[in-house]
Formats: sequence, C-alpha cells, structure tokens
Amino acid sequence: AWECEPQLSLVDYQRAKTGALFAAATMAGAQAAGADGAPWRALGERLGQAYQVADDIRDVMLDASVLGKPGGQDLALG
Repeated sequence: AWECEPQLSLVDYQRAKTGALFAAATMAGAQAAGADGAPWRALGERLGQAYQVADDIRDVMLDASVLGKPGGQDLALG
C-alpha cells in the first residue's frame, strides 16, 4: 500500500520492505545457532537497505537483458 502514497519516507519504506526480510533472516540465523536474535535486527535492516540501494542503482544502470526484469521501473513509476 505504501507504493500508492504520493510521498513517503524512503528509509521507513525500505526498512518495512526489504529490511524486514533481511532482519528476519539474520535474527532467525542467530536463534538457530542458539543465540539471542534481537541484537542482529539492526544488521539485517542495514543489509536490507544496502540491498535496496544496490537494486535501485541496477534499475537505472542496466538493461532488462542483464537485470532479468524490466529496467527503468523506478523512474517510470515516479
């Protein structure tokens, strides 16, 4: 639903989207190893943000044959 909003906080959006997936993975990995997962949340959120930034750069720089998906979508969707 956030993608339908005219304006939003990019950091909050990335944290709720990709950051949440990476946070879950880092926390679950820690828990699977018998450690507390909570300290790993921040790392996962930052990895998710870094991934999202890299994906945004790829969207601008590469064409569809390299990306494996349509390029230029961020610009096209504003």
